[in-house]
Amino acid sequence: MFTGDTVKGKMPQAVILAGGLGTRLRAVTKNRMPKSMVPVNGRPFLHHLLCHLRENGITDVLLLVGHLSHQIEEYFGSGDWLGMNIDYSIESEPMGTGGAVRLAIPKIKGDFILMYGDDYTPYPINEIYEAFLRSGRRGMITVYTGNRADVPFNVRTERDGNIVLVRDYCKKEVHEGMNGVEAGVSLFHREILSLLDKEKFSFEEYIFPRLIGDNELAAYLTNLMFYDIGTPERLKKIGEMLNDNNQ
Repeated sequence: MFTGDTVKGKMPQAVILAGGLGTRLRAVTKNRMPKSMVPVNGRPFLHHLLCHLRENGITDVLLLVGHLSHQIEEYFGSGDWLGMNIDYSIESEPMGTGGAVRLAIPKIKGDFILMYGDDYTPYPINEIYEAFLRSGRRGMITVYTGNRADVPFNVRTERDGNIVLVRDYCKKEVHEGMNGVEAGVSLFHREILSLLDKEKFSFEEYIFPRLIGDNELAAYLTNLMFYDIGTPERLKKIGEMLNDNNQ
């Protein structure tokens, strides 16, 4: 169990994976923009995500970018116009989620929130962070336990006293007994970065099982729907959701 010196009440840095090619969105991107810059209700999707983070008290952001990254840098700059501090880590070639995080280690300031630049998770991230601190574990993932039919369960959780631990995770297969879906907001103590000892790999597939084996991956359970812009259909749905929330 981790017993570090994380400061309660101070929101950590958000590290956002925003280097995706968006191959399923080529009808929209036409290979002329990064996936996270796809317009949603008149603004890049990433703009909506950053505003959600700011509303949760998160102002320090590190964007892990690659494909057409200059467009992201030109739009957001230092982030001061959003009331945020935005920095960038740039991949010269696709390295997987783990490789992208490993490349960014010199710019990760401490304990951090890891998110995807093509997901919108309308969750109370400040509450999730407090749950993470209470868990005493080195990592925590959000787990969706609702009835969304278009995503298969890929996580098995189990209550252990006052916290919920992740007992199994598989990104690409469905194992027996799975009871939730990894929902895209994870929190980690900085010490787990020492486990990133490869160059090109999936962070989730490499790190999650290692933490699970040590009983060091906790779960925050939620039945709130999460959204992504992975396909034109899902892009339309997230636009409708954001419209509804702004009414």
